[in-house]
Amino acid sequence: MTSEQMWTYIRETPEVAHRLLHEFDSNYADIHFSDVKNVVFVGSGSSLNIATVVTNFYENRLGLSVKTYHPDAFLNLNQVNLPKESTVVVGISQTGTSAGSVAALQRAKELDFLTVAITERRQTPLAEVGHFYFNFGSGEEACNAKTKGYTNSLILLYLLGVKLAGERLPAATRASVYAELEAAVDEIDGTIQRTQDWFDQNRDWVRVESLLLIGASEYLGAISEGSLKTSETTLVPGAFVTVGEFSHGIHRTLNGNTNVILVNSPDDPLEETYIYLKDKVNRVAIIDTTGRLDSGLAVENRLYGISAVNVGVVFQVLAYWLPAYIGNDPNLVINHDYELLVHNRI
Repeated sequence: MTSEQMWTYIRETPEVAHRLLHEFDSNYADIHFSDVKNVVFVGSGSSLNIATVVTNFYENRLGLSVKTYHPDAFLNLNQVNLPKESTVVVGISQTGTSAGSVAALQRAKELDFLTVAITERRQTPLAEVGHFYFNFGSGEEACNAKTKGYTNSLILLYLLGVKLAGERLPAATRASVYAELEAAVDEIDGTIQRTQDWFDQNRDWVRVESLLLIGASEYLGAISEGSLKTSETTLVPGAFVTVGEFSHGIHRTLNGNTNVILVNSPDDPLEETYIYLKDKVNRVAIIDTTGRLDSGLAVENRLYGISAVNVGVVFQVLAYWLPAYIGNDPNLVINHDYELLVHNRI
């Protein structure tokens, strides 16, 4: 794999995302769910982040109760206090080889819960466990920092939610969700270009010693993914926090070596925080989803939290260019021996 491969995958995102949207209903026409009221997501890393993104949508728009677990946390439960007849356990792993996710979904199956496996490839250990199977539809992504796979799997969870809600979801709402997803995918190419243009004008960001992401609560999954992605590629310590938690001690850690990225929202505007931070930290940028700011990092505000699709793309582009511009491989193999030590892959 070359250092440019990650950029190729990012540029493939609109094509694979459109294909997923347009083929989902026909590909899974034979899969039906009845009387689902509870959804348990199990995953780690990006897979956990997408579950966090869609939780508000599932709870507030679909009327589904959601629990989200890292595999270790799920496996440590003595019992799952949910009715088996109305609960679906969803295991997510792009490679389908995450040892923890496979074990967790297997345990859910042994407890007689209905299970769904979501992976990039059909012939994988996780896919073999699930009663039902859904594919990311992103194709191969042979690099450490996943991009098109993250975006497609996020879109897939929105589509899965609509299917789980079934006839309880009004037809108008279903059509609205599909329209918002389509619009968000149409915007990806523009988001990639705007973010690259912003970086071209702000190349001093390559000098980063630590990175903090702050966002509205609705973007918790998106900033968690952003922190993961930029840490994976720049090898710089990163952290994320919602704006509500920022003032509870974390604000005390800021200094002149910290770079901060804010994710603005109509419900949690961060303009004043942006102004405040300009004199407190090394560099600060804002991803605006309100339409109020003349920000180079702008994302259209979408219903159902779907703006998170393009917020994620912004972080992917930055995660590529921050190391690549100075000649570093964004997918350099580092400390792979630890992964072998803990046997995190099957």
